[in-house]
Amino acid sequence: MYARMWRFTISPGKIDEFIESVRTLLPEARKERGFRGFTVLRSISNDSKTRCTMTGFWQSRAHLRASDEGLFLPRALAHLITCSEGYPIIQEHEVLLNELVPEHDDRLISC
Repeated sequence: MYARMWRFTISPGKIDEFIESVRTLLPEARKERGFRGFTVLRSISNDSKTRCTMTGFWQSRAHLRASDEGLFLPRALAHLITCSEGYPIIQEHEVLLNELVPEHDDRLISC
């Protein structure tokens, strides 16, 4: 599995709009071949900046790269940068380990 990480600095007062923008992208993302889902994380820090990392997961590197060829990536960027300060940092990664506990499982997880 492969992942594309997008790191955004969110404009003040725009976090709810950013999250809603991500939600509106989900139906289009699901249509992409090899798309396996995504997570959005907000950084916890002491400074006043709100930073989010969105990670999209793809079945293979070929699927990830094929998503660049269509309109999904430019549409997603155009949609999300309206809520952010500047252009996001975008990186590709190979996923070496991925395991999530189902939502109904209430075991305590420590990192």
